[in-house]
Amino acid sequence: MASDQADAEMFALLEEAKKLGFSNPQYFPKIFEYIVSMINEHQKVQVTKWCLEFLYQAFSNPEIIDPDTRTQLAMDALDNVLVATRVRDMEVFLLVIDVLVILYKLTFKFITFNDGAGIGIMWQKLLVLKQNLLDKIDTPWPLEMSENDEHDLWRNLTCKCELIKFMAVVIDYQSASNQNGSSNNYFSLSKVNKMHSLIQHSVAEDEASRLVDLLLANISRDILIPQLFTATLNHLMVIMKRKPQFAVKILTVLSKYDSTLKLQSNYQTVEEFKLARKYCDRVAKVFISHALRQNMIPPSFKDILNQKINMLTERGNEIRKKNIFAIDDPTIQKRKWEGFDVPDKQLKVNDYRLLYCLTNPSNELTQFDLSSLPQNILDNMALTALSRVSTRDLARALDIILERYKYNVDLDVHKGGPNKRGKKVKWSDDLDAEDKNGANDHYDDKLYDSEDDDGYEEGEIGEHDTRKRKILNSLPPIKEQSFKQKKEHVSMIIENFFALANSATTSSISTVNNTEEEDATLSGETGVNKELTKTAIKSWKPDSWLLLLSRLATRGMSTAEDSESEDFIQNQELSDMIRNAIFEYFLQDIHGRIDLIISWLNEEWYSEQVLHQKEEQTSPSSSPIYDKWSAKVLDSIIPFLEPKDKKLFIRLVSDLPYLDSSLISRIKSLCVDPLRSGIGFLALQFLIMYRPPVKEVCIDLLRELSTSEQEDLKKEASKLLTKYQPQSV
Repeated sequence: MASDQADAEMFALLEEAKKLGFSNPQYFPKIFEYIVSMINEHQKVQVTKWCLEFLYQAFSNPEIIDPDTRTQLAMDALDNVLVATRVRDMEVFLLVIDVLVILYKLTFKFITFNDGAGIGIMWQKLLVLKQNLLDKIDTPWPLEMSENDEHDLWRNLTCKCELIKFMAVVIDYQSASNQNGSSNNYFSLSKVNKMHSLIQHSVAEDEASRLVDLLLANISRDILIPQLFTATLNHLMVIMKRKPQFAVKILTVLSKYDSTLKLQSNYQTVEEFKLARKYCDRVAKVFISHALRQNMIPPSFKDILNQKINMLTERGNEIRKKNIFAIDDPTIQKRKWEGFDVPDKQLKVNDYRLLYCLTNPSNELTQFDLSSLPQNILDNMALTALSRVSTRDLARALDIILERYKYNVDLDVHKGGPNKRGKKVKWSDDLDAEDKNGANDHYDDKLYDSEDDDGYEEGEIGEHDTRKRKILNSLPPIKEQSFKQKKEHVSMIIENFFALANSATTSSISTVNNTEEEDATLSGETGVNKELTKTAIKSWKPDSWLLLLSRLATRGMSTAEDSESEDFIQNQELSDMIRNAIFEYFLQDIHGRIDLIISWLNEEWYSEQVLHQKEEQTSPSSSPIYDKWSAKVLDSIIPFLEPKDKKLFIRLVSDLPYLDSSLISRIKSLCVDPLRSGIGFLALQFLIMYRPPVKEVCIDLLRELSTSEQEDLKKEASKLLTKYQPQSV
């Protein structure tokens, strides 16, 4: 109650402040700054909603503040609006889109005419906000994504229609206008200086074109979603009028539109689909008719679109003569179901078969005994399925199975007591039948709980506990391995990978996807091994083994635990076993394996950066593992470099992801060597020119070398200093 009263008082004060700001422009900037800051400070849905409503009222009414102040306040609000984009609330997200439509216009115009210092920060903020919204176009945000893409297309259509409006604004502002006269009435990319340092015409035009393609997907999609169809054509009409260069692209898609070829969605009834076809046909006819009347149609499209209008008109007249619901249309076909028949993450019955069952339990296929098939056929079936399924669907399926397993492990079956969810198990009659007959011949949808269902109802096991216990088929717990066993396994993995790397046939493995006969001859095996090779890596390359091995050492064994924990220390030791093996392999042929070592060190650096970001460390650029092994690589390669190895060394230092003073100082030994000084100085010159972050470090090294007692060394260092930093000479 105290909290509710405090919130009521806060909103009352905010209303008073808003009235004061709207009635007294001289106070408005300070009041605006205070109110907008509350989005980030409070981070409450109701507060964020109120602040966004205030922003929309302030910016949509130009009479409240003068244009210059309005633009400045718009840029000041970008950071807080970005915070609001992360709030999972429907009303808040709709307000965010409306506000950002205005802020985008104001900020884009300001940056257009103010190409100076400090503008780059505003431009980056605007790009982040824009991309934040564009990334949500194909999602049901702020709702969570479901297990089915088609379902997500139908969810949260209100926000998707609003996002279409924002996309249209971006297309309008990021594309040039080649229309005379009326082009001066609205803003376009044509008003941006072609030499602008931030807004590049080619990049902006390319993004606008891709967004038009994204909008047209709402028309060319194999199902009809009337809300998106209508919103898209409404905004495309404005775009085509202002930007005729998109007319051909838009009309090409529209000329191919035919509602009779569309499929009924799995989330539409037949009646809804019939109405959708009728409605979308009418909208398409209105669009084409208006474009013809306004002379917006290129001559090459006029005949095609006139025929399209006649066809749509005849179809509409025929439908009006009859009851649309009474018409028996045999051409209606339903879209193929791409989801799981049983996506539920809870089981009512602890049956091992049902744990992995994602198809309808009443389907006869689920009753087929796969154990009767030979092992090689089962292997081929499994591997073929894995090669065809998408990564996303496979991940979803595994997630469902994992949740089912975790849910049932939580149940306190043996004691009959409450599980972690405070529920007890109620065994169904089907289990009694299974206990008596030895098999359960009947499964139905009631065996599953939906994710939102309460699951097991209140009941008692009591005297049946012992009898029922044998029915529970639980997965065996994972057997913990000793550290010695882990080291043995890692050693075996390393040996197998390097055996593959050293085999004479490695370079031929890349043909596995093109010629199956060659693959069988190459490996000496057919069937399972051949299919496994295709499934594991679809385009195997000679260095693919290194990619797998390096990721095993970095991402596969990374841990967010404390660096002093036993698991962390053991994982680091296992990872270092792999790293040392890769390093030793490189030393065997430093000239022929420079690409492999660069790839490995890039993986090390990237993995450390990602891990630090997840842990939110204060020093995200820290990379001790990369620093250690990159230093070892340089220390091992520099003593063996010859004067002819200039390109090899330049390649190495140019492709290393990160350089610091410790690594660059190792180049000094090359510079002081009379026979190889050319390599060292050339490397320093390259780094000064093409890697600005280490320019000062290289200059400092040249400055140190310029004081050398060796005349030739001193002369060369001074020469480069004079060229790249004359003031230091």
